[in-house]
Amino acid sequence: MRGAFILLLFSLVSLSLAQEERERPLTPEPSKVEPSTVPNTYTITGIVRDAASGEPLPGAYIKLKGTLIGTVSDAMGRFRLSAAGQPPFIVEVSYVGYENALVDAYPGREIEVALKEGGLSMKEVVISTSRLPETVLEAPVTVSRLGIKELQLGAAFNLFQQLSTMKNVDVNYQSITFPVINTRGFGGPGNPRFVQRMDGIEMLAPVFGFPVGLLSASPEIDVESAELTAGPASALYGPNAFNGLLDVYTRQPRRYPGLAATVRLGVNHIASDTAPQPFLNVAARYAHTFGERFSFKLVAEYLRATDWLATDYRDQGSYTGAEGAYAQPGPPKSGV
Repeated sequence: MRGAFILLLFSLVSLSLAQEERERPLTPEPSKVEPSTVPNTYTITGIVRDAASGEPLPGAYIKLKGTLIGTVSDAMGRFRLSAAGQPPFIVEVSYVGYENALVDAYPGREIEVALKEGGLSMKEVVISTSRLPETVLEAPVTVSRLGIKELQLGAAFNLFQQLSTMKNVDVNYQSITFPVINTRGFGGPGNPRFVQRMDGIEMLAPVFGFPVGLLSASPEIDVESAELTAGPASALYGPNAFNGLLDVYTRQPRRYPGLAATVRLGVNHIASDTAPQPFLNVAARYAHTFGERFSFKLVAEYLRATDWLATDYRDQGSYTGAEGAYAQPGPPKSGV
């Protein structure tokens, strides 16, 4: 009996221990968490100023060197930039008209960038020379050009007489100082369809309405080059350039300073009804430059010559009573 009681007690104790073991929560084992590989992100703040005046520079470009991460300063010159990685960070600051600056930046510390004024960085320019101006080579029409050497070596007493030796050019002389150029169509005492320009300014006689040769041109001693466009040039210079265009460029005082003078002597009316007459042309030019802003030039010319003479005083009108080859017979004189 005693043994059965001990066995029953042992069974009850075992049953209670098993119940406690079943209701006890199981504690999970701690898992191994690997350290994060995501880099830390920092905020960089600062202000951009002018090194001389200390004024803030709005619109300055700030970026991390070697990356595409950047921002622009506000109206007060301040900026805020997010950077990932390990400090210190190298910040590159640029602004138009100022030299670029590299600054070491640390998180939590506002940086102040002072930019110095500098020249604009430009691309490399290669200058090469050629025997003819590039603008003449690129022109869509045929352009004949006379430079300083051609004008000095030419056997002519003025610019327009030398132009008459070029192809497709016809010069009609109304007088020594009144040559009229024609490069297309019929010629005449005036050519309103031909344009003559001096340094880009169209030279027209106020009364005639067309260029009148030497009277609307600079003295040859001050001429640098002359460009003649033979034929239609209306597509480039307007409808009044239907017969052609003459562009004359004078010598700039900065490129051609100093004193120059020329004297030309000659004789005209040889082997004619009039005795030979002397020809004299004197020209002088002086140019000077003061500093980099002011320059001037003075040009003077004196021309003395005998033009054509009207030696036939007969009335060659076609009206009744006129004398000459074209006269018509009139009524007989009284008393005959």
